[in-house]
Amino acid sequence: MKTLDQLRAARAYATMAAADEDTLSRARALPAMLHLNGLLAVWAFFLAKSLQQPPLLGELLAHFRAFDPLQPIPTEATPYATFLAWVGTAKAPGLEAKQLRDLTAEAVVFSGWLKRAAEARVPSEASPGDREGRHG
Repeated sequence: MKTLDQLRAARAYATMAAADEDTLSRARALPAMLHLNGLLAVWAFFLAKSLQQPPLLGELLAHFRAFDPLQPIPTEATPYATFLAWVGTAKAPGLEAKQLRDLTAEAVVFSGWLKRAAEARVPSEASPGDREGRHG
């Protein structure tokens, strides 16, 4: 049986293997964005950039779905519909504080793997401190 970190790493490296330059750049910035702004603000930022195919949000949703019971997310839910369900609407109350903290914590950990995978694709753009720790 694989560990949760092995599953996160495998998903992240598979995602970044086919990513374009814009997605690689955004993946490298994602952990810091989540730490500074939180999941909801980062989600809203990406939605504002593109409602059609928000960079990385589809992959984060797929990751959250794979790691239930964080917060059950319907398979058909779009990033926009998911955001509305999380913040709450007149029809739904939104997430409880603990649920949002759990999702945010998982997003931070998974985004770290996305960043590592993106840097592995473009090692010359990794920060000098990151390269010093690499062997081989």
